Parts: sequence; structure tokens; C-alpha cells
Amino acid sequence: MKKYNILAITLMIGGLSTAQTLEEAIKKTDNERFDLASGLYKSLISKDANNGNNYYYFGESLVKDNKLDSAKIIWEKGLTNDIENPMNYVGIAKYQWFKGDTTSANINIDKAFEITKKKTHPKKAEVLRQVASIYIEAEKFKKLDASITLLNKAIELEPNNPENYIVLGDALELKTPENGSPAIKNYNIALDLDPKSPKAILRTAKLYERAQNPKLANQKFKEAQALDPNFAPAYRENAELNMKFEQFDNAIENWEKYLNLNNTLEVRYRYATALFQASKFELAVKELNNLQAEGFNNMYIERMLAYSYCQVE
Repeated sequence: MKKYNILAITLMIGGLSTAQTLEEAIKKTDNERFDLASGLYKSLISKDANNGNNYYYFGESLVKDNKLDSAKIIWEKGLTNDIENPMNYVGIAKYQWFKGDTTSANINIDKAFEITKKKTHPKKAEVLRQVASIYIEAEKFKKLDASITLLNKAIELEPNNPENYIVLGDALELKTPENGSPAIKNYNIALDLDPKSPKAILRTAKLYERAQNPKLANQKFKEAQALDPNFAPAYRENAELNMKFEQFDNAIENWEKYLNLNNTLEVRYRYATALFQASKFELAVKELNNLQAEGFNNMYIERMLAYSYCQVE
């Protein structure tokens, strides 16, 4: 009897471990630590190649890392290995929608909805939320009213899921950019449900930034950073705010913290720009030369270098 109990506990722990690993990978994506996230997703897929969720969230991570074509490949593999999972139909639809093929995208969205037509389907609310995100995140062919309708349905199914209110806030912020109150209301609901959500606080900070209130925006960015020191977007957005309002020393500090979490050429370019604008020309020259050595170059780098050399000499 004891052997069976031990076996059951072992299997249960193994299942929880897998779930926690997927959750960890998703958190790495939220923190913009994309290389680490990719490693975790690949490990998950190698252990469970027939779980479509692993492919879907891997693809989402790649999209956030500006690798849409790579995401499509992952989602197609997800469909091949788990055809009854609705999530990768949503993924393929996102690729098609972002590429402007809304007709094909709608076919795949309908397939996802068909799979989750039963109210009790475990992925029903997630499919609603992710399709709404397509309509919100697309550069063209946004459907904000449709996204709001889908999110309200997701809230009916999962009223205690803070993600529903964060995404709804995003839709409302775009729908009424002149009035941030509806968006903030939903971000605050998300915070009531999860007081330790740096994502909700980040969204609030962005609203204050848009309202030309850098003091409150900075305060909110700092709150998000304090809640989760590994939440890289709070440093990136804070740095961009500081550059916008010419607080270059603060921008440099935030870029350095971001780079400790996610070192990319694009971010190093923004960091070098902050150094240049802060008149830290020797440091700017060093960073700009390093960028060129790694094949990252443009006319602004050339101009900043030319001016910086004159100041150093």
C-alpha cells in the first residue's frame, strides 16, 4: 500500500513540476528574458511533445521577441502534435492577422472557438482572451469593440483572473485615449485580485506618462520594480520615460538594470544613446564601437561617434 501511495505522490509532484515549469517559462517571457524562456520551452517540448500549450506559449514568447515567422513554425508544430488543442489555431490566426490575411485568420479563430464551444472547456476563457489580444496588438485591422466583447465573456467565465482585466484595460486605453479612467479602473481591479502584479502597475504608469505626468509615472515604475526586481519591462519603460523628459542619468541607471536582465543589441543602442545625450562621451564611444564591432550600425551611430570623438579630443 505504501508503495502505491509513494508512486501516486511521485506522479503528482511530477505533474506539478511540469506545470510550474510552464508557468516559469511564461514568467520569463513576461520579464522579457526571451533566451531563458526559449530554453525552458524547448525543454518542455522535449519532455512532452504532444502538449500543444507548450508550443503556443513558446510562439507567444517569440512574437514578443519580434520573431513572428519563427512563432508560426512553432505553432504549426503544435497543431501537428496536438490538433485538438485550440491554442495553436489562435497562434496561426495571430500570424495571419498580423500579416494582413484576416480571412484565413478568421477561419482559424472559428476553429478555436468550435473546439471550446462547451462552456466547461478549460481553455475557453483563455481562447477568448488571446483572440482579443490579436485584435488589440495588431498594427492594422484592430477590432477594439470585438476585443472588449470577447473579454467581457472571458470575465464571465473567470471573474477572478487578473489577466482579463489587464487586457480589457489595454483595449479601453486604445479605444478612448483621451480618457484613461476606464482603463485605470480595470487595471485597479487586476491589482485588487493580485496586489503583486507588476504588469498592472506598469500599465498604470504608462497612462500617467501619456498624461504628461512624469512624476507619477516614475513613482509607478518604481513600484513595479520593487514588486519584482526581475520584471525587465519596468526598467525599459522607465528608461524611455526618463529619456523623453531628458532625465538622462535616471535613464542610464534604468538601462543598466535592464541590460543585466536582457542584454540585446537594440537595448544597448538605446543605452548608448542615453550616454551620448547625457554628455558621457567616453562611455558612449566605447559602447557605440562595441555595437559596430558586433555588426549593429546605422547613420545615427556614425553621427554620435563623430560628435563624441570631437568632444573627447
